[in-house]
Amino acid sequence: MGRKIGVIVLTALFALSVTFMGYAFWSIQSRTDNVLTMASYRARIEETYEVPAHVNPSESVEKMVHVKNEGTVDILVRVSVTKAFGTRDAQGKLHVADELNPDMIEIVFNSRLWEQRDDGWFYYKKILRAQETTEEPLMESYTLSAKAGNEYKGRDAEIVICMESVQADRDAASVWGVRMEELGIVFPEAPAAEKTTVTYLGREQGFSVNTKNTDLFAAFKNLTPGCGRTQKILVENKSAEAVEIFLRAEQTEQERMSTEQAMLVQQLLTKYAVIEIRENGKLLYEGAVCGSGGAGKSGLSSGENGAFGQGSLTSGQSSTVSAQGQQEDGASMLQDISLGRFASGSKKTLTVNLRLSPEMDNRFQKLTGKVAWIFSARGEDGTVTERKVPVTADSTRIMMWAALLAASMLAAAIAVWAERRDRRNRHEDVEKDN
Repeated sequence: MGRKIGVIVLTALFALSVTFMGYAFWSIQSRTDNVLTMASYRARIEETYEVPAHVNPSESVEKMVHVKNEGTVDILVRVSVTKAFGTRDAQGKLHVADELNPDMIEIVFNSRLWEQRDDGWFYYKKILRAQETTEEPLMESYTLSAKAGNEYKGRDAEIVICMESVQADRDAASVWGVRMEELGIVFPEAPAAEKTTVTYLGREQGFSVNTKNTDLFAAFKNLTPGCGRTQKILVENKSAEAVEIFLRAEQTEQERMSTEQAMLVQQLLTKYAVIEIRENGKLLYEGAVCGSGGAGKSGLSSGENGAFGQGSLTSGQSSTVSAQGQQEDGASMLQDISLGRFASGSKKTLTVNLRLSPEMDNRFQKLTGKVAWIFSARGEDGTVTERKVPVTADSTRIMMWAALLAASMLAAAIAVWAERRDRRNRHEDVEKDN
């Protein structure tokens, strides 16, 4: 009887294992690196000027004044000019003589590309592009007025140029109380971001990304504190089977850099850079780009409806929305985020928004950070296929076989116990007969 039980149990387990194999899970992944670059913001005054030994009334002296944008972002520029007479001390500091009229220093300013407004500032009437110099100088020379009398003789003169700049944006000049239209500046329409398409082609070919150098987020370049960038990504399933597609981030090896730079990159990716992923308006993830979720909330103004219009989250929180549409707090972009089920031939458009905290300081200028983005496709199949690349281990399959092994061991133990029981019963029957 015990043997029969053992055979029956083992046969059932074998059938069960075949059933499990018929519904084996598989997972395929593909990796694409994304480079986030921080902008460099720097502008300086360029002067062509040689200090003369002395200047006589009606005499002109060349003094060419330009502004150069040495950064990597476009800027708006304004300049102030202050004139004075006085006497310099041994340290070169000018002690202003208030009784002398600074207007005796006569300057003809460029009015074609520079405009002096009521606040006294001269505004450059164009966007100054990165690495470019103003097309025309603010001034080319100055002249000591013919009206300057003997009281100016032997006095020192000074022309001080001060420059302010702001990153060019549609409303950038408003920080100075000026509208762009008043300066004749028309802010150009932003160029359309490079279209990014991620295509799942099947278990043999995996994923294909159609961007240059496989950089998933081409728009996330030349970033500045407080800025926001948005990019759309088309995800499509061109395979013959339905799959669920996931996305996660991984920290990857950075370019060779100092310990301090490495620390700043870590802060950029885990604290200051916040990413939001939506599909057809539904929030899929909101939190730090790379790291345990939501660390990047600090320093972002939430406004009335929260930083991204989903209600305020306190610093240190994150949220994701599951494939069933339920929001999950405390998730991380380092974990797989479900982008949903994709039937064969279906596609979805993701809207990805990146924002940087305005709390970032000048140490982050020209910094470059890398993030690896991992797309995964999962499904069920009648066979289990073991592949080295790009298949990843699937915990569901491991747990399934572990449970099957445990059940087999239990069945074997039951069979052995039943066999021993039968032997003992037979032995007792023999003794009774004797």
